[in-house]
Amino acid sequence: NCGVRPPASRIVGGNDAMHGEWPWQAMLMFQTPLGYKQFCGGALVHEDWVVTASHCINDIRPEDYKTHIISLGGHNKTGIMSVEQRIGIAKIYLHADYNLYPHQYNNDVALIRLAKPAIRTRYVQPVCLADGTVSFPPGTECWITGWGRLHSGGASPEILQQAKTKLLSYAECTKNGSYEAAAVSSTMLCAQVPGIDTCQGDSGGPLVCENNNKWTLVGVTSWGYGCAHPDYPGIYAKLTELKDWVFHHMATNP
Repeated sequence: NCGVRPPASRIVGGNDAMHGEWPWQAMLMFQTPLGYKQFCGGALVHEDWVVTASHCINDIRPEDYKTHIISLGGHNKTGIMSVEQRIGIAKIYLHADYNLYPHQYNNDVALIRLAKPAIRTRYVQPVCLADGTVSFPPGTECWITGWGRLHSGGASPEILQQAKTKLLSYAECTKNGSYEAAAVSSTMLCAQVPGIDTCQGDSGGPLVCENNNKWTLVGVTSWGYGCAHPDYPGIYAKLTELKDWVFHHMATNP
């Protein structure tokens, strides 16, 4: 039972999401003297597990776990809400081949084991993981969410943002002098709609696609040149390629 959103959700591209529209959205936060601050996104895929990007958390050591939390059911990144669940980190699992030469950001996926299970509510639900039974070909319309900056170098929003995007083929991603073909590996996915993209601070957040009224985590926000640049699509960790790693670590660390 995963990937189900509230029935009355409305979606318009590139704007504030309604609270609870994306109930698997996670906010990774670290402690500062002024309280907790958001630094990356993630996606709840099971009561015990959040998927994010390796580059978001590869420098968090076990002794640092206590200064980091995962927020679920949140909407406004500075105020805490009554329906929000803030849960500590039990363990971090980075992909062993993250940044594998010659591709920077290769295998940019990670798992966070929560210190206690998330409680399913209207505002907190897991997204489905790509299991290979459904394909999401180039041209598929999907959605990206996060609290990242709305444009390069700009201020980042308080409210969760959402935008529609479209999956691109490898050829589309590397055409016309955009990314060098060698920079985009088989564990990466490209997506773009002109003027809409994920920006700094969205890292680790979900790219989700719908099939039969269920939403599947297809990508994890990874990298790109600037943001919303017409010649440079957003690059995501490709969960259809990395799903075996995710399922293996969840199954062997119950």
